[in-house]
Amino acid sequence: MIPGTEAKSHPTRRLTFFKPVESESDYRQAMAIIDDLLSRPRLSRREDEYLAALSLLVEIYEREHFEVEDIHGVEMLKALMELHGLKQKDLVPALGTRSLVSEVLAGKRDLSKQAIVNLARLFQVSPAVFLPGIETKTTED
Repeated sequence: MIPGTEAKSHPTRRLTFFKPVESESDYRQAMAIIDDLLSRPRLSRREDEYLAALSLLVEIYEREHFEVEDIHGVEMLKALMELHGLKQKDLVPALGTRSLVSEVLAGKRDLSKQAIVNLARLFQVSPAVFLPGIETKTTED
């Protein structure tokens, strides 16, 4: 059992030690604690450190047990649009014209280098997220 899950009303009351997330049950419990911590308006320093460490354990489990689809290009663009609540018309400044936006989203046209640069600025991401086969690295790596 993951520490902190004993108390139903306050799953993070006892933030003591960790163990690896090794099962679906551990994963669900860890996610419940993470959700609880993220729902709070403020975290103590100890809770913030606990959240960071537990998140790493969950990330390790997810890498080993969940397949993550590699998306890029138009699929990445669509995912970012959905994430940011944008519509086709919101991409006109980055891509140029409404018809060009429609053609790109319909897969009739590839993203140009300049479009990729513009979209990267718009979404504040690396241009590499729109290109296949390129791993993106953060400055922390």
